[in-house]
Amino acid sequence: MVEGAGSADETERAWLVEYLRDRDVLCPLCEYNLRQLDSAQCPECGRKIRLSVNLAEPYLRGWLTTVIALCASAGMGIIVLLVSLQDGLPPLSSRASLTISLYAFMASIPVAVGAVWLRKRFMRLSRQSQGLIACAAVIFVACELTAFFMGLKG
Repeated sequence: MVEGAGSADETERAWLVEYLRDRDVLCPLCEYNLRQLDSAQCPECGRKIRLSVNLAEPYLRGWLTTVIALCASAGMGIIVLLVSLQDGLPPLSSRASLTISLYAFMASIPVAVGAVWLRKRFMRLSRQSQGLIACAAVIFVACELTAFFMGLKG
C-alpha cells in the first residue's frame, strides 16, 4: 500500500464532512439532502460521495443512444399521428407489416417521453444495463423501420 494513502482518504472525508456540515446539498444521484453527513457515503442510495470538481454526467453514451433511437421513432409516430387525425387510423390490411410499424411508431411517443423523464433512474443503472437497454431500443427502431419499408414494397 502507498504510504500516506490512508491519510489522504481521511483528509478527503474530513473536507467533505466539513463542507456538508451546514449546507443543504443534494446527492447527485438520488437527491437526498446530505446536510450533516458524517461519512463519505450517501445514506439513502449508498453511493460514495466525493468533494470534487467533475463533469455533471460523466457517462451518457447509453442514455443518449436510447433517447436518440426512441425520439427518432417517436418523430415518425408524431407524423403518423397527425396524418391519422386527418385521414383516420390505418386499417389492418394486406400490408400488415406497414400498419403494425405505423402503430409501433405511434406507441413509441410515450416511450420516448418516458425515457427522457426517467433519465436519472436510467443513469443509476450499471453501464452494462444501460448498454442492453440502448441495444434493445436500437433493435426496436430497426425492426420498425424494416417493417415499414417492407410494407411499402408489398
